[in-house]
Amino acid sequence: MAQDRPRPIQISTLTVQAINDALARIQGRQDQTDRRLGGLVLFAQASSVSTAGTTEEELLGYTMAPGELHEDLRDVVRVTSWGHTAANANTKGLTLYVGDQLVATNDVTTAPQGLNWLVESLLVRLSRRALGGFSRVQMGSLMQTVATGVIDVDLTAAQRIRIAALTATAGGDVTARGLLIERYGSRL
Repeated sequence: MAQDRPRPIQISTLTVQAINDALARIQGRQDQTDRRLGGLVLFAQASSVSTAGTTEEELLGYTMAPGELHEDLRDVVRVTSWGHTAANANTKGLTLYVGDQLVATNDVTTAPQGLNWLVESLLVRLSRRALGGFSRVQMGSLMQTVATGVIDVDLTAAQRIRIAALTATAGGDVTARGLLIERYGSRL
């Protein structure tokens, strides 16, 4: 009886090795020992609570180093953040920024009451001054406007990825429970 060989891990119909081989051909490299599909850059699970005020405040964030995403290979950063809102009728603003550029916000449900929230964004480096991709905010089961397009941001300088809240009525209206930053691409 022939001995069964281990099967390669498959993602869709592609194997990890096939993806790594394709990356090698694109870059003109044959050695794939330092290649990975993705990497966890930051995982922060902490409770960060908004305070009352008329200024937007950062709940959780990560500073992306200059040149962290490689332009030629279309490196990708994936941002996921989650938390909840207080069970009251106060207006609550939740926003994702890259640098000073607004990427996504809760524009449909502006006074969520006692809901869990989720922010997701997938951004691809297009050039030294541009990221392209999509972002979405979900408040409970209510999807907010999905944002797509190009963000003008200087990636040769450090850029802060941050979840911010604006709660003018009362402190504690928005709580961030976690922030996950993942990077996919060439130099992991």
